[in-house]
Amino acid sequence: MVGQRGAQLSGGQKQRIAIARAIIKNPKILLLDEATSALDVESERIVQEALNRIMVDRTTLVVAHRLTTVRNADCISVVQQGKIVEQGPHDELVVNPDGAYSQLIRLQEHNEEEQKVDHRRLDPRSKSTSLSLKRSISRGSAGNSSRNSFNLSFGLPGAVELPEGNDTHGENHTEQDGEVPKKAPMGRLALLNKPEVLIILLGSLAAAVHGVLFPMFGVMISSAIKTFYEPPDKLRKDSSFWGLMCVVLGIISIISIPAELFLFGIAGGKLIERIRAMSFRSIVHQEVAWFDDPKNSSGALGARLSVDALNVRRLVGDNLALTVQIISTLITGFVIAMIADWKLSLIILCVIPLVGLQGYAQVKFLKGFSQDAKMMYEDASQVATDAISSIRTVASFCSEKRITRIYDDKCEASMSQGVRTGVVGGIGFGFSFLMLYLTYGLCFYVGAQFVRHGQSSFGDVFKVRNCIISEE
Repeated sequence: MVGQRGAQLSGGQKQRIAIARAIIKNPKILLLDEATSALDVESERIVQEALNRIMVDRTTLVVAHRLTTVRNADCISVVQQGKIVEQGPHDELVVNPDGAYSQLIRLQEHNEEEQKVDHRRLDPRSKSTSLSLKRSISRGSAGNSSRNSFNLSFGLPGAVELPEGNDTHGENHTEQDGEVPKKAPMGRLALLNKPEVLIILLGSLAAAVHGVLFPMFGVMISSAIKTFYEPPDKLRKDSSFWGLMCVVLGIISIISIPAELFLFGIAGGKLIERIRAMSFRSIVHQEVAWFDDPKNSSGALGARLSVDALNVRRLVGDNLALTVQIISTLITGFVIAMIADWKLSLIILCVIPLVGLQGYAQVKFLKGFSQDAKMMYEDASQVATDAISSIRTVASFCSEKRITRIYDDKCEASMSQGVRTGVVGGIGFGFSFLMLYLTYGLCFYVGAQFVRHGQSSFGDVFKVRNCIISEE
């Protein structure tokens, strides 16, 4: 309602709220330090009348910026160079024409006369400038005036009437706020990693080697199982060979996988640094009105700086590594399976799209849930940010339990959303495993029929199973 840290309130509105809070507490001693300094003349008169009424039957200390606000005080102290030079009620102090209080009154009256003369002498250009400046001030600073007039007390001319119904600027803002954000093209996101293109190429090479390991391991397992059905002399020879191949595969794995993670980690870290710097630079160059939108509160912006950069890194960096790895695995596994038994491979490939379709639908469901969860976490983060940044206000009103309850409610909403996400994800993963084991059964049944009719061998069936089905 009032914006982040009261950013949508004018200075006068903040001051009136502060005065109202002080009055509600009904203190025995009331301290007013230039209590109406941010108010215009009309609002100051109204607020001062209210203050005069509540000053009755209580001790009030007033630090005045305008002498009219202390005219009715029981005792006025004039401080000059850190010392009290005069003290007494208004009627006694004005008796001495050479006193400091009388000089202050004459000086203030002289300044007010000069302001009136300057107001009469303003040329049209100055009036236009003043009107422009007044338009830039918050509309709420005019108090209760229904004519949208501004009575300012800091040297600008008195009252300026603003025409109603011509606020095209606000309409433009409304139209802009209603715009749907455009999706950034993948090419633009990829260009953010252009300085690290060499690192990404080396990481992609390591990811491709990592992807080849899975189907090669399937070939070794199939060949090792087949070895147990061979004669003893050949069994000893083949088992030693495939055991050595497992060692070689392990050496390749211990080199390629850490290299992949290290290289993409460097590229991703630099990408996060670059995106956060660009995002922060964009935030600090936004107009003030942009921060009035609740979606652009400090908590939400902090969450975006933290989360969005990580999401872009996952999209451009981590997903690129996974994509290269998957493509390498699919190509290698498909080639090995087609060489081993092309008929069984084609039958299995007809079933695999069902699992892929289910996985795609599951990702879409989870994506919608994650977007809702992100908004809920931003709301909870905003509550925590507001409470911590205004902890003195929270403590002065003893609102710790209320703030904690609001934060718990926000977290409860995200928790219930997490339960729904878990249910959908559980059903999806359960169906995926169902299709996986059904595909296993189909592979073994069709493979057994091919072996029975002499169209395939035991080892080839296992190669197809390990190179295609295990890739899912």
